[in-house]
Amino acid sequence: MKNWINKHTKREETRSFSPKPEMYMMKGKKTTQEEKIKIVKYCLAADLSYKETAEKYQVSYNNVYPWVKKYKELGPDGLVDGRGSRKPNFIQTIEEKAEAENVALRARNEIWI
Repeated sequence: MKNWINKHTKREETRSFSPKPEMYMMKGKKTTQEEKIKIVKYCLAADLSYKETAEKYQVSYNNVYPWVKKYKELGPDGLVDGRGSRKPNFIQTIEEKAEAENVALRARNEIWI
């Protein structure tokens, strides 16, 4: 206990475990939408685990899982990289479309007031 307190007050690392082995991590790799679709289709067709697919295509497990989930929900359009832009209209729900329209109308009204 005393050792733990000393390490804690010195802000030293006290953990003695490693990450879960099933969480496969790779360095970041840029992938195009076509590559994502190919990876997802292979994962689904071959009935592989996300880890096996990540190892085969040298991508992160943390990317494969959401790609497959989005592909199942929205098809290939779900894999569009929307960072830095708004969510495309074909992916938005009715409520999201209405909210976006309301925000745009409020902004226009502020300009004219």
